[in-house]
Amino acid sequence: EELNIGGNTPNLVYICADNTQFADLEDNNGSGNPNYVVNDYCYIAPGGNCNKIIGQIIFDSQSNGIDISDVPHPNIKLNCLINGDKLQTVTDSSGGFIFNTKQSGSFSLVPDIENPDWFTLTTTPVLGSFIDSNNNVYNHNFSITPIGTHFDVDVMIVPSSFSLLGLTASYEVMIKNKGNQP
Repeated sequence: EELNIGGNTPNLVYICADNTQFADLEDNNGSGNPNYVVNDYCYIAPGGNCNKIIGQIIFDSQSNGIDISDVPHPNIKLNCLINGDKLQTVTDSSGGFIFNTKQSGSFSLVPDIENPDWFTLTTTPVLGSFIDSNNNVYNHNFSITPIGTHFDVDVMIVPSSFSLLGLTASYEVMIKNKGNQP
């Protein structure tokens, strides 16, 4: 994740990055006074009229209905099919998702879980429609409950900088719970 912006970027106004990268990116042009903003706010809404499909996915670990002890489920892919066009997104850290579309018409919304036999989803697929494209909002939340007990974890070790043999390198350890147990 290295980026050399250089000094010839007069039209660059915004960089979305992790907050650990701010310092390097803010002085990447070498002037100490960049002509752009660096921030971790990475959501950009389209301009003009736009319909939205929003919601959240909650993990109901005890299969007893959603309550205060249940947690959001991040990193779940969702597919939306509207008028033959396929849109995709991934839930954020709060389990939330947003689809923006300028289209009207019928749509279907389906979470795409990596191990679907290990979970039960409420109301899937979701079918809805927009009669026009005048900033309509369709809100739907999903709950996911485990089926049986399955443990599955992915662990990845990724270099966080360019590494050469014989030189010190740094790495990030990334862990993803693909199972159905917290």
